[in-house]
Amino acid sequence: MEESVLIAFLSASVLLTLSPGPDILYVFSLSLSAKKKDAIKLTWGLTTGLFLHTAVVALGWSEVLLRFPELVWSIKIIGASYLVYLAVSGLRQKPTTEVSEATKTKSYFWQGFLMNVTNPKVTLFFMVFFPGFVFIETLSLQTQFGVLGLLFWGQAFLIFNGVALLGDRIQKYSYFSLTQRFQNRLQAFVLLCIAAVLLMSA
Repeated sequence: MEESVLIAFLSASVLLTLSPGPDILYVFSLSLSAKKKDAIKLTWGLTTGLFLHTAVVALGWSEVLLRFPELVWSIKIIGASYLVYLAVSGLRQKPTTEVSEATKTKSYFWQGFLMNVTNPKVTLFFMVFFPGFVFIETLSLQTQFGVLGLLFWGQAFLIFNGVALLGDRIQKYSYFSLTQRFQNRLQAFVLLCIAAVLLMSA
């Protein structure tokens, strides 16, 4: 019984992760316009943020978000503002600007992490999604939510990295190369779209 519930949870999680969304779209666009390791670092940041959402749900802190919708809106504003800042910074960056590899690697990780944790919709989604897959009576809900969060992280990490590798392959075998200016514009466009979706989501 426990195995069938976990298999159902993983199946639903994979379908949800594969469905077109802001995170997977940004991973793909970055892998098309940047280096493979940059896109992979972004996936590390995005998926690491899932642990925080899992902890919030497992510890019952998500109830605070339900009681204070103003807090949810404030977090959304912060997240959208950060995305707009990244988009504008990318547009203003000159093509000749040199950025060290170490700095870029760190920035893409933290960029992904902040994009994820400033989206309260993920916490609210986990709060609704996880209780439907409680798989054993002898473990506390906190422990079971932790297990479900770990499983969700695992499949999301694999899928996001797969998307990053796919975009890298397409970039390598394409018959054209993207200029730095176009890369910046593409990433800025995707970031602004994500910010708009974040603000318009219920």
